[in-house]
Amino acid sequence: IDIAASGNLVAFSGNDGIYVRGMGESEARKIPGTEGATAGIAVSPTGREVAFSRLGTSGGSGGPAELVRIALDSGAPTVLTRVMGVPLGFKWEPDGTLFFGQPDGIWSVYDSGGTARRVIESKPDESLSGAELLPGGEWLLFTVRKEGTNWNQANIVVQSLKTGERRVLRSGG
Repeated sequence: IDIAASGNLVAFSGNDGIYVRGMGESEARKIPGTEGATAGIAVSPTGREVAFSRLGTSGGSGGPAELVRIALDSGAPTVLTRVMGVPLGFKWEPDGTLFFGQPDGIWSVYDSGGTARRVIESKPDESLSGAELLPGGEWLLFTVRKEGTNWNQANIVVQSLKTGERRVLRSGG
């Protein structure tokens, strides 16, 4: 689920695709072309597009996941990049960067597409999720779950993209 920056639109995943609902509308509508969407939705900064993940069409269910964007009014989905697993958390920043978690860290890709790059490497016993860039552009806010624990026991942290310094804001969820 994600809410547009303007606060006037919510997007969420259903069993058969992604749905959007304007706050002034009584019902949600399905976005054609979003069938097969998996966990992870991000509304664009303009509120006119959504990005989502789906299992890769070329690799079948065992293949890589794809990060895809699509206009809400019409259009075909555009693959931004392919990644090895379904993203953990997904955020579309005002500068066009999309952040998402993978088994080995936090990654980013631009909304114009291309090769994703890892911006924060996870430790061997960590899963990282829900990355969001804080104002000023240096610190990334995200959740860290240690191996053998559940997400309710995770830490909420910030980490500097410049120095790598990590600070725990809240321990244990």
